[in-house]
Amino acid sequence: MSNRRLISKGRSFKIHSIIQLGQISIKNAEEHKNELAAHGWDETRTQTLKANLETLGKTDAAKEESKLNSVNRTIDENTAKEEILNLIRKILKVVAFVTRDQSIEGINASVLKADKRYNSTPVLLTYVERIIPLIERIDTHLSSYFAGQKPSDLLRAALENLRIADTNQENARQNLPGNTSSVNELKGQILDSIDELNLIASIAFEDNQAIRSKFNKDLLNRRYSKTPSPAVPTEN
Repeated sequence: MSNRRLISKGRSFKIHSIIQLGQISIKNAEEHKNELAAHGWDETRTQTLKANLETLGKTDAAKEESKLNSVNRTIDENTAKEEILNLIRKILKVVAFVTRDQSIEGINASVLKADKRYNSTPVLLTYVERIIPLIERIDTHLSSYFAGQKPSDLLRAALENLRIADTNQENARQNLPGNTSSVNELKGQILDSIDELNLIASIAFEDNQAIRSKFNKDLLNRRYSKTPSPAVPTEN
């Protein structure tokens, strides 16, 4: 019978993240096996964790996720994002120059400047949607810097490319077979094992923070799952 708790626990983690966490946990367990065994984590549990990781890595879900995360599958979205960021930088530079003495139609570089970092594609999309009508008001003052093309039209085209790339990427993720109950339950089971190992390690190494921190799942997950947010273009 399926374990709903494990299914729910496993659902929120990507397979490659769990495999990374598991491999690190196994390495740590083998390095400190004597101390851990004295508190209830023996070699059998390490081998069970290793076997479960191997099983997870061989699932169709893992193979599909690996393809999705490959450079070939993400290049379109990354390229579209870089294209629009470069275009924004150019537009802001030109706007800063042509409005150096006074605003035009109430527009200057500070009006167009974003007030936060782009930590996701949706945030970038929202920002571009906001500035297109503003750019359109001063197209005639900018087009000579863009080979006679209207910057607002260039932005619309780049925006549409990014929307399509983002939609394709999201559809691919949603169609992964990784949301099956059996795979999520296995993911949850592995996470449970890692949590138990970390609990035992916190007891075994209560007086040794350096070693204890090696078994902190939250710290490890943040280290291996987060990527820097792209900087907001400025007019400089």
